[in-house]
Formats: sequence, structure tokens, C-alpha cells
Amino acid sequence: FNNPQPGESLTWTDTEPRQGKNEYLFIGINEYGRGKYYQDSLYVGKDIPEDVKNFTIASNETNKKATLAWEAPTVGKNGGLLNIESLKYHIVQYDVTTQIYTNIAQNVKETSYTIDNSRMTTQELVYYGVIPVSDMGEGDVVLEYTLQGPLYNIPFEESFSNLAFSTGPWIVDSSLSVSTWSVSNNASNVVLPQDNDEGFALAHNPDYSGGGYWTTLASARMSIKNKDPELSFWVYQSATTASKNSYLEAMISADEADFDVISSQINIGEGNGWNEYKINLSKYNNSNFVQIK
Repeated sequence: FNNPQPGESLTWTDTEPRQGKNEYLFIGINEYGRGKYYQDSLYVGKDIPEDVKNFTIASNETNKKATLAWEAPTVGKNGGLLNIESLKYHIVQYDVTTQIYTNIAQNVKETSYTIDNSRMTTQELVYYGVIPVSDMGEGDVVLEYTLQGPLYNIPFEESFSNLAFSTGPWIVDSSLSVSTWSVSNNASNVVLPQDNDEGFALAHNPDYSGGGYWTTLASARMSIKNKDPELSFWVYQSATTASKNSYLEAMISADEADFDVISSQINIGEGNGWNEYKINLSKYNNSNFVQIK
């Protein structure tokens, strides 16, 4: 552009953009030299898919089938055109230990897929993913996890005897990376196992300024259908092992619904040792399965 006026609106059209990302550089020049440049980019043409949306996993009543469901992408990952008619999906399983993806199904046309896990002999934490695919290639994988495998029956007991789990999997979730759970048989040379079996679950949750940090320990899934179940657990309560603002809550999830709080706030920073708590769960005995945390 020659002799543009200050504040003048200028337009230039790229009549032959390339497929994909196009980058443009704008530089002002006068008799004193070059000024600062402005850089921008635009994706042109067909695109790979954006991520699938609202990906969920639902288990059947025996917990041995997992139905994956999601919403189809509507635009390209980079803002380009997406050929909706060409959309297909790859279904994968992810191993968090090896970080390896294993193909389960490819070129699925529907927005749901059911995985049969009837051969599982123990309950496992599994990660499944969906990869959208168009005529331009694969998008990114979206992962979710679930529990699959035979349900535990009641009585379901876990005392973490001899620093080990007799049931599982147990799932830890926390608001901080340093907040977690472990199995111990002696905490701070003060807490010993309530039942003298060389084991208990120990929560690590630093009392940083401001508080509000949490950590949870969730059980495997179990069947209490048509039973009259009761949850019983022991809690160590003492000012020497927890701050005065620390508390514990018991929660339950029925058939993968959100967790309900089923106890009052148990202050673990006040007391003189181990105390037992019992909660009736008959309200949930019409469910196919439940999970405690």
C-alpha cells in the first residue's frame, strides 16, 4: 500500500491461501525505516475434528458392561471446515501405568459404544477414550474412567490389615497433589491400629493457611440390593493428629449418581482416640450397586 493516510482502513485479499494454517505479517515502512510488525494467522479449508463433547460412561446392572456415549464435534479443531458426513470414531483403552493406548474398535459411526467386560474376574479401574476422525485425519482423544468387573457382595470388609488391601480398587482424589491417602500401622508414633491388625488408612492433608483442602478415598462397587445394610467405620479423633478445623464425612453413590453426604461432619481434631460410627444404608438398597467414600 503506497501513501496510506493515518487511520485509513486497508484491505488485502489472499486469493490463493493454502490448505491449513496461513500466517500473515504486516509492517509499516516510511523514510525512517520499518516500524513494529503485526502478525496474525488464519486456518483455511477442511480441518480435523475438535474434541467430542459430554463424554460419559454408564455401567449396566452387573457392572460388566460399559456404554460410552458422547456428542459429535460440530467444528474443526483449528476453526476450519469440518466434514460432518465423514465423521467416525475410534474407541481406545488407556493404561495409566504404561501410558499405552489399545484399540477396542475403529471407524464407529454412532455416538455410543458398549464394551463387554463379562470375562473380568476382579473389579478394575479402567480408562476409555474416544477419538473423532474425519476425512482430514484424527482429532484428540478424550478420556474418562470407570469401575468394571464383578460387584462385591456384603458383608464387605476392609481393615487394611498388615499394610495391605484385601479389596479394591480404592480410588484417591484430592484438591492438592500433596493431599493423599496411604496405609500405615503407626502414625506419628501415636496412632496404632484400632483392631491390632497392623494396618489402617491414613489421610495426609496439610493444614495450609486458608484451609479448604480435601482428599477422598473411594471403595470398589458393591451390591446391597434387597438387603438391610449398615455402614460401620472407625475414626481416630485427637488434637495431636489433626487441626481443630479438620473433619471427615461419609458419602455414598448409587448407580453412578453424584455422591450424597450421609454423615454429619466428624471433627477429627477433637477427641481421645478411636471412635466407631454406624450409618443405615437401607435407603439405597433398591440400587444395582453403590460406592462408599
